[in-house]
Amino acid sequence: MYFLHFAGNAPAVILTGIQWFLLIIAVGLFSPYAGSGLDRASSLGLGVGVALIVPMLNLITLQIPNAAVLLFPAWFQTGKEGPHGIEATGQRLIFMLGQLLVFIVALIPAAACFAGVFFLLNLFGGLALALPLASTAAALVLTAEALLGLMLLGWLFERFDLSAELGP
Repeated sequence: MYFLHFAGNAPAVILTGIQWFLLIIAVGLFSPYAGSGLDRASSLGLGVGVALIVPMLNLITLQIPNAAVLLFPAWFQTGKEGPHGIEATGQRLIFMLGQLLVFIVALIPAAACFAGVFFLLNLFGGLALALPLASTAAALVLTAEALLGLMLLGWLFERFDLSAELGP
């Protein structure tokens, strides 16, 4: 039942499509550049690695504010008629810094997994092989976190179900 809320992540799919399109352009235009220090295979490996990680980063980035609103509904402002002033600005700053902290904490396991796989494979296989395989490992960690985030969002959303409060 928690996975039914996945349909609400259409912005992540749209954002990923745009980023993949821009990534194809960037790899196509800048990979032969002599000053980049990357050969064609390493540049393609970097592009594939980024393409693997981007969807999960987008999903997690969009889940964090949604979870924050469901966890702290009183802090969410629905329109311009909400509170103004230094108190509201401070509250928004605290809210934003909390979301940034959650995002950094979510990236730590994926970054550690990427670094471990990358340094191991870079010693034996080279950069062109190490980048996509390390990115795959990091993307798997981010996928697990995103699935846990979806389950959390489903559980939080069900807390606000008004039909559950009505008697038979």
